[in-house]
Amino acid sequence: MIVNSVRFNPNNIFIKSNPNKVLAFRGTDNPLEIQDQYISSESKNNTVTILGSSKDADFIKDAITMTSLISNELVKRGYSILTGCGDKGIMGAAYKGALSAEKDPENPEKNLAILTKPIWGDEDTQHCKVISKPAVSESDRIENGFLKASNNFLIMPGGPCSIQEASTLIAKNKYRAKDTPPLNIFLVGKDYYKGLIQQYDDMDKKAGLLGTKPENLFTVIEPEDVLEKFPDLKQPEKKV
Repeated sequence: MIVNSVRFNPNNIFIKSNPNKVLAFRGTDNPLEIQDQYISSESKNNTVTILGSSKDADFIKDAITMTSLISNELVKRGYSILTGCGDKGIMGAAYKGALSAEKDPENPEKNLAILTKPIWGDEDTQHCKVISKPAVSESDRIENGFLKASNNFLIMPGGPCSIQEASTLIAKNKYRAKDTPPLNIFLVGKDYYKGLIQQYDDMDKKAGLLGTKPENLFTVIEPEDVLEKFPDLKQPEKKV
């Protein structure tokens, strides 16, 4: 008899019966083993994932500057910032902006990161809190990382991976489980993302394939308007 070796944690599996009486094991719903405190509803609601270019480019230099300011202010308002921990471009600006707002930069609490394996090589893991084991691909990081730890997404200007991230998140919003609150997805930069926005408009109005209005799935916004969407968590809510 040949026995396949399987690595598993007995606390994170259950035995599922099937008609063939074969024992089938299904692993945890947290494959990247994100620390429990970061997948609670409260933490997810208070975590903002910032996505975008991992490279510097003159065309997006204003967006890079704004990303740093936005990230910094969100931390000051009580939010955590989740990124891929890159050093350059939008990723670097989000990371550095969050770090600069930390009370103790040597022991960060709000500057969170999920890495991929192999790493890109420009990550500064000494000044952020890595909350999971590395993802094996960008898809894995989106599906089993960012989506598990955050309900808020700022998709800043970026390249092919940013388009992939945006499309994956929007699809998750479209096909989320019934009675599940929608993700807060913001495409930041009306002009930059006009092609993607037009594609979703065409899916809706021309093809009739979207099944809902694009604005039910994502919000298009300019960088200077982002902070209006995130109230200060340190201030008590105003009674209406």
